[in-house]
Amino acid sequence: MTTFTTDSGIGSKYFGTTIPSMKDRVELWAKANGLPTEHVEEAFNALQADGSEYKLFEDYIRTDNGTTNAPHLSGTEGKGQKYRYFKNGPQRLREVFEKFCTQYKDNDFLVYGGADAINGMERYSFGKSWELASGLGHFLRNIVGCNEGEPCSMLMRNYPEWVLAFMGSTSSGLVSVPTNSLWVGDEISYGLNDSGSTVCFCDGQRAAQVLPLCREGKLSKLKAVVVSRDPDNVADTGGGNVKVYKLHDVMNMVKGKPMPSCTVSPEANAIIMYTSGTTSAPKGVVSTHRNVVQSLRGAMFYGAHGRLIRAKLPKTPKKASSRPRANAILCPVPLFHATGTHAIFLLSVFLGRKLVLMAKWDALLALQLIQEERVSSFTGVPTMSMDLLNHPDYDKYDTSTLKSLGGGGAAPPKKLSEQTAKAGKSAGQGWGLTESNAITVQTMSSAEYISNPSSCGRAVGLIDVKIVDSEDPSKEVPPNTPGEVLIRGVTIMKEYLNKPEKTIDSMSKDGWFRSGDIGRLDDTGALYIMDRLKDLIIRGGENISCAEVESAIYEHPSVMECSAFAMPDERLGEVVAAAIVLKNGAPKFTAAEMVQHCQGILAKFKVPTEIYIWNEQLPRGATGKIPKKNIQELLKNGEANATQILPLKAGL
Repeated sequence: MTTFTTDSGIGSKYFGTTIPSMKDRVELWAKANGLPTEHVEEAFNALQADGSEYKLFEDYIRTDNGTTNAPHLSGTEGKGQKYRYFKNGPQRLREVFEKFCTQYKDNDFLVYGGADAINGMERYSFGKSWELASGLGHFLRNIVGCNEGEPCSMLMRNYPEWVLAFMGSTSSGLVSVPTNSLWVGDEISYGLNDSGSTVCFCDGQRAAQVLPLCREGKLSKLKAVVVSRDPDNVADTGGGNVKVYKLHDVMNMVKGKPMPSCTVSPEANAIIMYTSGTTSAPKGVVSTHRNVVQSLRGAMFYGAHGRLIRAKLPKTPKKASSRPRANAILCPVPLFHATGTHAIFLLSVFLGRKLVLMAKWDALLALQLIQEERVSSFTGVPTMSMDLLNHPDYDKYDTSTLKSLGGGGAAPPKKLSEQTAKAGKSAGQGWGLTESNAITVQTMSSAEYISNPSSCGRAVGLIDVKIVDSEDPSKEVPPNTPGEVLIRGVTIMKEYLNKPEKTIDSMSKDGWFRSGDIGRLDDTGALYIMDRLKDLIIRGGENISCAEVESAIYEHPSVMECSAFAMPDERLGEVVAAAIVLKNGAPKFTAAEMVQHCQGILAKFKVPTEIYIWNEQLPRGATGKIPKKNIQELLKNGEANATQILPLKAGL
């Protein structure tokens, strides 16, 4: 375990990180959006007035030591970390849900129209959603008997009950654990046991995997499993010593029950989200209520200024419309991803925005929902945006309400920005991490994105970014110099659960998080991601650990050595590939046999779709490690002494 302090401390040598310097960022935002800059100072001062929910404060924030006792929690002076944050306004997720579900109580909030939707379409207002979430909070605290701080998992596709379980658990003092619904077997056991989850909400498909684990005694911390959408009545098979409930029975028994009171502070744990790393086991990212809520509020900081600036401009007559303004977002990405949870679901609560859920990505269904629900915003990985714009039936549907396409999770191809502009939609992208609670860097306007799609934008109001020497993270490098991207702010996670060495290695003592990405900042603070330090494959927005794939392949008795790596794919960005050397005299296997072997260990999206049988030892670096870039280059140049046995068309 190593800890370090950066040579520029909590600030940067080249970019402003103080509260007054935030006015310069607002001015950049105004310019990017074609707004006159003469009103920037007035707008900034108005939002910094006493009582404003956007008034910035700077203070020491202290969390408890968690499971890691990491040095960054106490800071360089033993007082915690000094951060910019919003002291006024909601600080905990419960306050967010109560405030906005009351403010927008009659507006549509959750809409689901999948094949298994009740009566063909499910629709819940903000007020009804809070009522149902309150009942689930009562169930967790007063029927199951959970205490504040106990983890509660959601292991299902994007269903309304996923959102309700999240609201009910975090608002009643529990810790929400969005769990990867693509996991299987041992992956599920690891996630539920590592998080310490005592309750698991799952759909019938996932219950078919969870309940046998319960009966086998492999999920000993679980007290209860709640099953929804269970046409095969999997819940009736039981969970051994774990109590199994059917969701419709639960909702009947808690109807009309108020949300239980809770005493959690803004520094209490709110969520644990799992992210793939360079080791086999995913890391549980622990974030507090303050981390999450400040991230969402920080994302709206520039826009709040924009509204004040626009209010000073002459009013332009608008064409009268008999239809209300569309305010709806489609959620095509999994809610267990930070993009889905934060940028789509939770941000919609603040905005009083309708959230249209998709259980699984389907471009045609997306077009139908955009038309029927008058969707105004779409946020997904670039693959999804391209699928949508390139769909042969695109012109058959009314997409006039769809004003913006945004996203992140993977680098967008240049042609996506061109297609978006051609379709007459505004666009943007961002860069963020589970560890930063998603909303970290964003393009400031559609024009900026279309003119410069290689940049992922600039830091949001509560985040600072700097670039350091990739060999010595203590040394900041000047603008336009590539290096490792470091980020700092009140939204950065508390720790990696139960992994003190990973926490300490990732955080400087002065609070900078090592992203593992190589990038550069230009003179204006725009960030360009260039490469990755970590051995990760990003397939359609899903992070996949190379080490985890390799571990699965090595379990095959014929494999002597292997290397998993990314290969480019026009649609998904990257796909999983593997180079394999067979043991001398070992029986050969077919592509189908290796795929079947991997599917018994890995989630489907992690299984290689390109396999190369190497006819000699894999390349070695000076340290004896297998350099993945060398393998990629040999294959790209047609110089590999290998036979490709598996080219499969990748699909989400």
